[in-house]
Amino acid sequence: MLAGYSAAAVHGTRWIGRGEGATLIRKGSRRSVDGIVVRADTLLPEEVCRVDGMLVTTPARTGFDLGRWLAGDRAVEVLDALCHDGGPSPADISAVAGRNAGERGLVRVRKVTGLVDPGSESPPETRTRLLLIRAGLPTPTTQNPIADGSGRVFARARTWVGRGGRCSSNTTVDSTGRTNVSAPGISSDWNGSPTSDGWWCGSMRSSCA
Repeated sequence: MLAGYSAAAVHGTRWIGRGEGATLIRKGSRRSVDGIVVRADTLLPEEVCRVDGMLVTTPARTGFDLGRWLAGDRAVEVLDALCHDGGPSPADISAVAGRNAGERGLVRVRKVTGLVDPGSESPPETRTRLLLIRAGLPTPTTQNPIADGSGRVFARARTWVGRGGRCSSNTTVDSTGRTNVSAPGISSDWNGSPTSDGWWCGSMRSSCA
């Protein structure tokens, strides 16, 4: 039975490197070999599915396991990716935790699911969001449309921080230093410079062609 990173890869999760070890769940011997971790976790029938002929933990069970097994921010990064593009919701993963009250790592997985945002599109976006939360700013939202006075959407802010906490105004933060401007007929000028503490500050001015 494929589980962990292996199951996540089968379910189409991005940002899983080739160096991540394979994980299997099986009864009997749990002897692992180089590159393959074998576990003996107990699975409920509804936590197993078949993909291309392979037995795999369901997306929600996969998120539950990775949330328990992975340390720190890496768990949030992987669950963000797993939940993106139609994957399980954080509530789905929490439901699995509720059905497995005796498993180890429940406190960890509940903490992780509380930080997951399926709108995140890359590990740098996840890290940026977590950094803002730990800095005491309001919890950011992701992939926010930016519209002009007529209501036409001309850009998308990957990470948006509203007023509150240490923010006196709405702020957009982008892990790549750019905000996506996608509407035809819109031109955008982005001006900015790096700060001494590693941030990049700037302003964007957009106009209709």
